[in-house]
Parts: sequence; structure tokens; C-alpha cells
Amino acid sequence: ALAARRAAQARALEARKLRPGVKVLFISGFTAAAATAQAPEFVDHLLTKPYRKADLARMVRTILAEGVER
Repeated sequence: ALAARRAAQARALEARKLRPGVKVLFISGFTAAAATAQAPEFVDHLLTKPYRKADLARMVRTILAEGVER
């Protein structure tokens, strides 16, 4: 699990290098506190498992409504 988290953080960092201001949605089986404890700077938005399709759709709409930071 830790290796997967680090890989996700690396992908988020690379995405931000290519597109500064890009929003990142992390999906985790851990609690919100545990998921953000290691690297809170990588977590713009967090969706914890289990979640419903409606939860994912709501989160994506929220992120899109915020726009891109410039």
C-alpha cells in the first residue's frame, strides 16, 4: 500500500510539472486522516472507499467547478 501511495504521489507531481494547477483526485481505502497524513500537499481532493458512482460524479463536478489554478 505504501508503494502504491508513493507511486500515486509521483504521478501527481509529474502531472503538476506538466500542467501547473492541475487538480488531483485521490481515491483511497484508508481513512481521510490516514490518506493525507503522509503527504497532504498532494491531496487536493480525496474520495475514500467504499463510494458510490454518485459520490464519484459529485466529486468530479466539484473539481471541475473549481476550475484550474493559474
